Amino acid sequence: MLSLYTICFCLRNSLILLLLKFKNTLLDICDDSQVSFLFGRFYKNVKIKKDILILHKGRNVITILGFSIWTLLLFVPVGIIAGILGTVTGLASLASYPALLYLAGLPAVSANVVNKASLMFNAIGSCVSSTRELHGHWKELGKIMLAIFFGGISGAILLTTLPSSSFTHIVPVFIAFGGIMILLPSKKAESKTNVETDFDPEENTHKVRTGLKTVGIIVLTYLIGAYSGYFGAASGILLLVLLNRTTQDEYVVNNALRNVAMGAANIVATIYYAFYAHVIWVMVLPLGIGFLIGGYIGPKIVRVLPVKFIRILTGILALILAYTQFASAYNIHLF
Repeated sequence: MLSLYTICFCLRNSLILLLLKFKNTLLDICDDSQVSFLFGRFYKNVKIKKDILILHKGRNVITILGFSIWTLLLFVPVGIIAGILGTVTGLASLASYPALLYLAGLPAVSANVVNKASLMFNAIGSCVSSTRELHGHWKELGKIMLAIFFGGISGAILLTTLPSSSFTHIVPVFIAFGGIMILLPSKKAESKTNVETDFDPEENTHKVRTGLKTVGIIVLTYLIGAYSGYFGAASGILLLVLLNRTTQDEYVVNNALRNVAMGAANIVATIYYAFYAHVIWVMVLPLGIGFLIGGYIGPKIVRVLPVKFIRILTGILALILAYTQFASAYNIHLF
């Protein structure tokens, strides 16, 4: 019944706002008693605080849990841009994280938690859009997701037990490493960009790996998952580098594997945060919708763009992000 009461509450408020508009009257809700008087039993049953839905005096701005409705709606296009950026380059946080900090005014830890919770939807959109690339690779994807899953648990625990400052000084190194490795040419030939005519998973063969090499890859994948669960910036690039260097899959296939697999770390981290941290769900919803749409669009863009262009773009953006993290961590600005 909670949802029914909430719907009735919103409808009743909408009617009040409409009446106020026609009467040219201003309303300023000051305390809980006034809210209870205006909104009756719905307020008492749902236990809605006065800052959930407020008409600000002289501005007619509706806020939900302290956030302007326009701010919340703005995060849908922000999520779309970040989702496309994430599925194409692995750097979704390059757009979404600063937006949460400066547009929503969230503190760093809260912004990180909201960002990770929203990124779950990016993986869903990417998975739906990448079924062609993932065909014949579901078993491989399952193994990667398993290692990422347990790594994500470790990272989420670290985030809630260790101060973020303990890791900020080494983060730029990871990001820069990923950017440089993406820019360096791999030994295998560049994959073709027209997936519809050139991609055939049945003809794809993997390198023969020794047991030691396999264990090493699993450990590295686990560590990337842990890094993603803790901080996450450019973790997708690190996984993409690992896949490009250890498999014979085409770039578009590894990109699809990366996009979906990283969702495992975000899902487990979000579940952990839901119990042991504060998740601002009202901000997750619009950003998640944007991520879902952007995650669906991104793989379609990867199919038509030249792989070399994507790699160069990813590498440059990663190095820019590495510089910003370096400048923030060490309070050094070169430009």
